[in-house]
Amino acid sequence: MNLKLDYKKMLKRILTILSANRIIFSSLILLVIGGLVLLRINSLTELDVDEEHKAESLKSIKVVEFDQDSIDAINDLNQSSVDITSDFTDRNNPFVDN
Repeated sequence: MNLKLDYKKMLKRILTILSANRIIFSSLILLVIGGLVLLRINSLTELDVDEEHKAESLKSIKVVEFDQDSIDAINDLNQSSVDITSDFTDRNNPFVDN
């Protein structure tokens, strides 16, 4: 039995099928990639965090502390701020049609 495969015809037939159904195949590929991404995200969200790592992470957080002199200076500046009022309350806006 002599089997001779014609690779050119096979390739041409496969390309014809793929080109005729390219929307379906591309949608399937995108669905598979999206499913894999969702599976990976799901597996990462279910990881258990050990207490040592959690305590170490909490130690690395720096808390900013202000001294009372700085707080007093900021409060003094807030109290001495000047309110600015406009003298042009009845001014015509050139960008609005009257």
